[in-house]
Amino acid sequence: TRIDTFDIEPPRAVGQVLRFDGRPAPGGWVIIEFTDDRGGNLVRTSTTVAVNANGRFSATVPGTPWSFAQAFFVPVPGYGDSESKRVPRP
Repeated sequence: TRIDTFDIEPPRAVGQVLRFDGRPAPGGWVIIEFTDDRGGNLVRTSTTVAVNANGRFSATVPGTPWSFAQAFFVPVPGYGDSESKRVPRP
C-alpha cells in the first residue's frame, strides 16, 4: 500500500491510499502530523482520521502555526503501512 496523494487544500488536508495494484485501500487510519520549526525546536500537532471505502481521507488543518505536514497510513491487517512526502504549508 502507498499514500498516493496527500495535499493541503485549506481548510482540509486530503489524500488517498492505494493498494499495490492501484485499487483503493480497504480501510485503516491516517495520522496527519503538522510540524513547526520554532528556532530549532520542532513542535508537532497531529490528528487521526479513518480511511473510507474509496481509500480517501480528509482532516481539518489546525489553526496553530505549522511549516509542513506529513501523513502516515496505519493499515488494517494484511496490508502495509506507508508515509507521504512532506507537504509545505501553502
